[in-house]
Amino acid sequence: MDVRMWFSICVLLYHMPDAASVREKVLFENSSSINEVDVDTLNVTVLVRHGDTNGVYSLDYDYQNKYVYFPRHNAMDIMQFPYPSQNIVLQHVVNTSSNPVGVTVDSTNDHVYWVNDGDNKLSRCQSDGTNVVVVSTGLSNTFMIQLDVINRWFYIGYFNYGISKSRFDLADISMIVNFTAQAYCMDIGMFYECLIHVKKICEV
Repeated sequence: MDVRMWFSICVLLYHMPDAASVREKVLFENSSSINEVDVDTLNVTVLVRHGDTNGVYSLDYDYQNKYVYFPRHNAMDIMQFPYPSQNIVLQHVVNTSSNPVGVTVDSTNDHVYWVNDGDNKLSRCQSDGTNVVVVSTGLSNTFMIQLDVINRWFYIGYFNYGISKSRFDLADISMIVNFTAQAYCMDIGMFYECLIHVKKICEV
C-alpha cells in the first residue's frame, strides 16, 4: 500500500511587542492541520485544521498584513488566516478552478500568485480574492513558485525538470537550473526575512 505524506514548513522570525529579541516560530503542515512550533520552548500548537483530504503543499506569509496563505489542492481554492493572532479564523480567499499547489504573496502590490498541479497557468488575484487574472498560460508542469519582491523576480519550479527565473511581466524568462529527478520544493533567501518552504513526499 502506498502511504503519501506531505509537510510544508514555514520559518518565521519576528519581533514580539514585549521582547527585545527576535522570536522564531516554525509553521508546518501535515495531512490535516497547520501547526506552530516555538523554537525556544518546543511547544507545538495546532493553529487551524484544514481537513484530511484537501492536500496542502505550500505556505506563504504576508509579513506586511500578517496573514498565512495556503492552497488546498483538492478543494481547488486558496485560504488564509491571521497570524499571529489570539483568534485565528480560517478565511476563504479565492476559488482557483484547478488544483493549486504553489502560492506566493506580493505584499507590496497586494497580490497573491499561484500555480496549479500539472497545468500551464500562473494566476493572480488581490489579497481579498478579487480581480482574478491569468498571468501566463505558457508554462508546463508547474508545482512551485517564489517571489523576490525587492528585485522583482519570479522563480517558478517545474517538478520534473527545473526552475526558471523571470521578471514580473514574465519577460526575460530563462531556466536557471535543470533537474535529473523530481523536486517538489524550493526557496529563495532574502536578507530582510527568513522564509522557508519544504515539501517532502514519502512513499511506503
